[in-house]
Amino acid sequence: MRRLVIELTRSSLRAVSVHNSPTKPQVQRVLVEPIHAAPDGAWLRGVLKPLEPAGMEVISVISREHVITRILTLPSTHREELDQMVRLAAKAQLPFPPEQAAMDWALLEEHDGTSVVQLVACQREVIDRHLTLLREGGVEPAVLIPSSWGVAGWYRYFGRSDEQREPAFIVHVDCERTNLVLVRGDGVMSSRSLNQGLAEWQASLAPLLQELERSLASVRKELPGLDAASVMLTGVGPLEEWRGTIESRVSLPVVVRQGEGPMKRPEILSAQTHATLPTSLAVVMGLAFADCRTAVNLLPPDVREAHRQRRRLRELMVTAALFATALLCGTGVLMNLVHRTTHQTRHLTEVMHQLEALTGRTAQQLDDVRVIERLLTGRRQLAEALAALIQATPPEVLFETVTFERARRELVVRGSAPTTRDVLDYLRVLKDDPHWRQVELRYSARRGSSAEALTAFEIAVALDERSS
Repeated sequence: MRRLVIELTRSSLRAVSVHNSPTKPQVQRVLVEPIHAAPDGAWLRGVLKPLEPAGMEVISVISREHVITRILTLPSTHREELDQMVRLAAKAQLPFPPEQAAMDWALLEEHDGTSVVQLVACQREVIDRHLTLLREGGVEPAVLIPSSWGVAGWYRYFGRSDEQREPAFIVHVDCERTNLVLVRGDGVMSSRSLNQGLAEWQASLAPLLQELERSLASVRKELPGLDAASVMLTGVGPLEEWRGTIESRVSLPVVVRQGEGPMKRPEILSAQTHATLPTSLAVVMGLAFADCRTAVNLLPPDVREAHRQRRRLRELMVTAALFATALLCGTGVLMNLVHRTTHQTRHLTEVMHQLEALTGRTAQQLDDVRVIERLLTGRRQLAEALAALIQATPPEVLFETVTFERARRELVVRGSAPTTRDVLDYLRVLKDDPHWRQVELRYSARRGSSAEALTAFEIAVALDERSS
């Protein structure tokens, strides 16, 4: 978020633009322009043009002398109730009707069900005149803050040190005014603004010492139990020379801190006279780096509401843009996913077809292997059966033919033996052999002359099923 802080004083315009990064805010440009006549919108627009204010969060500073503050003790700690009580108390506390005022309040402390708040108010006429000039100059401030809160912001971010005891009374000297601010923690407990500046205090420091004593006494009266513990002297001028005098007068330790902020002080020249202006940037620097959500805002309620509506509209537009971007990105991702899924499905389909063809060929090959295996098993069993048959056949038995009937799984042996008894013995041997399921003598007959007669036979041997 880019932020532009603008301060208009009687003699100059001071502006600073920063890139308000959450981790490391950076100063981009600093501008100080002297004012020699009543400023108007055209002059302001031309002066601010180098800062490129379009799109920036604009914070404007109004001089503390235009602002009235009152300390109120209210019997509540709820913000809604306090807001109503402050508005009711404003009728009695302000020298002008509340409807003619732009006001806000800040909580100072709370205890035992009561709250001490600071009412901050300014005449609506002064605010409207200030806003009209800024709008004619092309900028619309989102926050309008008294200059004292800028001094407090500078102290919180650039001036606070270990040697500084709090509550700290800050004396900020500028070329044409002096801000007196009492700070405790992050809160502005009390503030005043003097129309005298560096020239008056160089002529005589006594009035400044009197104002310091008067301000410290006022704090003790308005906030019983609260007193400054130290004084910080900052701004422009011979601050080190004044340190001892102020310290002895108020009987408090005084710390001197130059008001350059987080950067070297730029040399600021007047375009007409080229004379160096003794100008302090503490107010604009303090607000440039501050969290303005907790500061008082003197914009009128209707202007605040308009800003709130515009902010909501911007947030809605940003949300809609993010949603549209997310939708487009999601659509692109979805289309890419669909394309990848389609490509993968097509590839998987091709692989499945290839696998089906390969599976078919593999199944055919397995069937062929099983057929061959069955054939080889049958041949092996037949060979084993023939071997067993030959082994069981005695020498006197002669084979003429051995036939294998596949359908019946039988070996048909035709042969001859010297006698019928030899045939029967052979038959008995075969029946006792476990290789055969069944042994059957189909015929037996003598043939030839009596001296050389042989007994012919035909035996059917059925193979055992376990061998199949």
